[in-house]
Amino acid sequence: FAKTPCMRLYSWIGKSLSNKILNNPYKEWIITYSDEKFDNLAKSLENLIDSSKERYDINQANYLYKRAMQLELDFFNAYSNY
Repeated sequence: FAKTPCMRLYSWIGKSLSNKILNNPYKEWIITYSDEKFDNLAKSLENLIDSSKERYDINQANYLYKRAMQLELDFFNAYSNY
């Protein structure tokens, strides 16, 4: 479950950049993560979480998901001029 936020974010970034692949040094990365198969993999992980029979604190799960997304954003911002 720990990779779900990363996979969701990468799918979103890939799709957001999918119209910018011409002469892009990250073309292969964009193609990989914008692919519908990758998005379906992220969705399947999200569905596993949603259908989990394990008991967990939803507030803690939401906090951890949000924190993982913040760490991903920090990673990208560390190497970006945006």
